[in-house]
Amino acid sequence: GDDAAVRPLMNILEHSDDPEIQIATVEALGALRGPMAVPILHELSESPDWRLRAKTASALGKIGMVASLPVLVRGLGDTNWWVRRNSAKALTRIPGGIDELYRALEDRDRFARDAAAEALSDAGELAAAHKRLEEGTADEKDRTLVGYMEDLEEVFP
Repeated sequence: GDDAAVRPLMNILEHSDDPEIQIATVEALGALRGPMAVPILHELSESPDWRLRAKTASALGKIGMVASLPVLVRGLGDTNWWVRRNSAKALTRIPGGIDELYRALEDRDRFARDAAAEALSDAGELAAAHKRLEEGTADEKDRTLVGYMEDLEEVFP
């Protein structure tokens, strides 16, 4: 997150039109976890290039700022599978992101629901929900997640 490293990378993003350079730069910004890069990453989340949107979602997850929640929630509805998947995974890394994923299980967009369910499962939420169900301490979120995954198993055995 050192400003001395983040500033030159942000400058590259502002002046480069080469998608490969932009993607590599976004990846580096994510690795640095520099919060000052968040505004430019939010802008890039609307790029016409799905690869850049996907890398941006991952970088925002690594930086982990709550301010990125709306951007990542919007990414759950992206037309590209990788953007949805990376946005969902990034949400598991940000405070409040797990709650957003549970809300996405109720989304009209089936693909957003699928991305959210996969990320919740990968984050250990499905196993924890099953355990709470067995213990009799499950809440509505637990039942929603388990029910959604069971419905998927019926469709895709």
